[in-house]
This record gives sequence, C-alpha cells and structure tokens, in this order.
Amino acid sequence: MPAEGGAGRPLAPRRLAPAPAARLSVAAARERVLALAAPVPGHETLPLMAAAGRVLAEDLPAARDMPPFDTAAMDGFAIGPEALDREPPLPLRRRAAIPPGHPDARPLAAGEAARVLTGAAVPPGTAAVIFEEGCRLEGEQVVLLRRVSAGQHIRPRGEDAAAGTVVLRAGRRLGAARLGLAAAAGAGPVVVRRQARIGILSTGSELLPPGAIGPDGRIPAGTIPDANRPMLRAILADPCVALRDLGIARDDDAAVAACLAAARDLDLVVSTGSAAGSEADRLGPAIRALGGDVAHLALAQRPGKPLLLARLGALPLLGLAGNPVAALVGALLYARPLVERIAGLAPSALLGQPARLAQPREAGERTEFLPARLAGEAAGLPLLEVPRRFGSARLTPFAEADGLAEIRPDGAVRFHAFEMLAGG
Repeated sequence: MPAEGGAGRPLAPRRLAPAPAARLSVAAARERVLALAAPVPGHETLPLMAAAGRVLAEDLPAARDMPPFDTAAMDGFAIGPEALDREPPLPLRRRAAIPPGHPDARPLAAGEAARVLTGAAVPPGTAAVIFEEGCRLEGEQVVLLRRVSAGQHIRPRGEDAAAGTVVLRAGRRLGAARLGLAAAAGAGPVVVRRQARIGILSTGSELLPPGAIGPDGRIPAGTIPDANRPMLRAILADPCVALRDLGIARDDDAAVAACLAAARDLDLVVSTGSAAGSEADRLGPAIRALGGDVAHLALAQRPGKPLLLARLGALPLLGLAGNPVAALVGALLYARPLVERIAGLAPSALLGQPARLAQPREAGERTEFLPARLAGEAAGLPLLEVPRRFGSARLTPFAEADGLAEIRPDGAVRFHAFEMLAGG
C-alpha cells in the first residue's frame, strides 16, 4: 500500500525529472505538468440539489426503470389494438380522463379510448396514443381521423434505462443534464470526490494587494498592483475546487517559507513569479531549503517561457511566469488542466479550431499565444484580429478578446475560445 502524505494524499515520487536542455513544446510541457499530481483521494456524500458541478466518485445505477411505467408522450387518447391501422373515421367510446399522477388500473376495453395527458401512465391494454389533433369529439365518442400504428406516442417502461443499469460513470462532472438524469434514475444523495484544495500565491516585493491603491491613485515608488491572483481565482474557480489565497510573498526566504508552511495541507499551489530561477527569485531556493525538489523548464512558447515544477513532500507546486499576460496564458494552458486532473476530471484537451488571421503575421521560432477577436469568417474558418504590437505585461488587449490565437512556427493558426480553455 503506498505511503500517504498530508491530508491523506499518496506521496508523489521524490525526484522530479531534470529539466531538458532544449525548450519544451507546449504539448510536452502539458505532459510534464499533468504528471506532477494525481487525482485527490477521499469523497463525501451530498444531496443531489447540492452536487452541481461536483465529480461523481462512484458509478450511479438506476434505482428503477426509466420511465417506471408506459407513459403518454403527448396529450391525446389511449386506444387498444383493435383500433390500429383502421381506416378513419373510426368512432370509439370515450372513457374518463387519466391525468398525470393518477393511474387507472382498469384495462382498456375493446372499442374504448381514454383521455391521457403528457406524462400520465396509460391504462393496461393500450396499444398506442393518438394525439388530440388527430381526433374529434362527438358527444360520448372519440372519432379517430387518422390511422394509428402500434406504440405511437408511448414511452415504454425502461426506455431510457432498466433498473440496475449504470447511467453515470464515476469521474463525470455533474452538470445540468447529468443531474437531471441522476434525479430521473431515482438517486438521492450522491457520492462525489472531495474538493481539490488549491492555493494561489503571488511572489514579488514590488506587488501591492488588489485594492490597495488610494483614491488619489498614488502608490509607493516601484510598486504595482497584483493582477495575477484575481486572474488565477477567476480561472481556477470551480465547484469541485476549494481555493485558498496564500497572499503575496516578498522576495525574501523567510516570507516565502511562511507562505509555503501555510500550504502544506493543500493538494496544489499555483504561484506566479520566481519561475525563471534568476538570482532574484526566491521560491525555488526556499523549496530546496525545506527539502523539496525543483525543476525550472524553458518552453518554446511566447509569452510564458519559464515554468517551475516542484514538490515539497507530498505537495506539488506549479510556478508560472510573473508578467500578467504570461501568467494568464500559463494558467489557461497548464494550471487549469492540472487542477482538473487533481479534481478527478479528464483534463481539457488543447484542441482549438483552425483559423486565419485578418492581417498576415510572420511566424516566429516559438509558438505564440495572442489575444484574438473574432472578425467573421474566411474560407469557412474563423477570421481573427490580433494586436500588431504585443507585450507580456499588457492586459488591455485581453479584456476585449474572445480567446487566444495560437500561431505555430510552421505558420498554422488555431483559435482557442476562452470559455473552452477555462472549463467551458
């Protein structure tokens, strides 16, 4: 049985693979990142009404047939087999109506037609339901004006699933349709994975907490507001995640160590800044000083070339570049899929769709990710507008963007909508 770390987590392998000499492709970097942590163990039982967005921990079988009886699929009249495929007009004796929730156990007699409403149980002996527009009423008779075939407008018992059939597999997120299916299957409380405990941390002595700027707009010389933690919170927020704000760690070994000490019971820390491993970066040295393992990776992408992978005991850490745009791109490409994996979901694939640029742009040696606005279509492909000038600290173009334009060194262009990258 594997040893366990804090909060019942299986201990990760002690050593990280060394950083490769060459720059990693985006696909290779995602593979390295996703290998950093395993899905969380542990589960809890929640009422169905409180389980939206959570990850199912056990297969869910149907507690009963779905539907549990032969049901009228629309308002109309239940008829017996003797009325099938008869030439209209065909008069039948009208029987009392059967509303939903009030089944009538009396068999349908030959020559009878019983009024049924959508969702009502049809009486025994029903061969079909004819919708009300296909009939007319004449006193105590119902006159069929159309031919009717067997089984028409009836939902037979067990049509969706028979009792005992697994209708939802473990590992699926309980979205709207799956919650509806679980309810229809007779589920009460459901067993879901516990929430993944994720910490977000900014590093840098130059950073001020969001909202720290006074009404006069003045701030201490050399400081800037921390834009990264609000972005990380927005990207990583999810019903299957419990986020913890670890604040800002100054470029000081003691400050970084204090933040890491507050994170030892978490399943992952996502940090920004100190990813490159320069002499001013204190995150890597602090982790090593505490006995952890650190790898600084260089990626063949722009923005966000540096990436830090670390383990401190059983705690994995993912360090993103500190420039806001690089942090935003890194969170979408790497942090969000890793959090999904830890939460027990299949990480979102980086697929995108082929696209074209409204204005030609020369491809570089690295894969570029630029803010893109949809500007129509060209040759059946999305047409993207991207800024001519771009910097890894300029968030303004992203505020009006619809997603990321991925421009590969071979000139291929793909579009990644924000809602797809952020768990859409």
